Amino acid sequence: MAAAKLYGPACVIAVDLEGFRLETALKQGLADAVFNPLKHDVKKEIFQLTDGRGADKTIEAVGVKPTYEMAVGYVRDAGVVSIVGVFQEPQELKMNEL
Repeated sequence: MAAAKLYGPACVIAVDLEGFRLETALKQGLADAVFNPLKHDVKKEIFQLTDGRGADKTIEAVGVKPTYEMAVGYVRDAGVVSIVGVFQEPQELKMNEL
């Protein structure tokens, strides 16, 4: 998030299950909005914040199927998805849905 802030984005959104990390991201100014998928409809929130477009860029940093699907599913058309998480299982990129 700190590196993303260097590029001057309009908004950095953090998604995590751990409340402490979300609170820290807000307190340190690393994120402008934070969401816990157990407490929020993250897709709805992201699309509301982006006027229905989706995120310009997403970063998957965990390496599990649900976060992979979020990163791909919540990015705008022609957006950029960066995968830095290490997966133990192959993930499917559904070309017909992109």
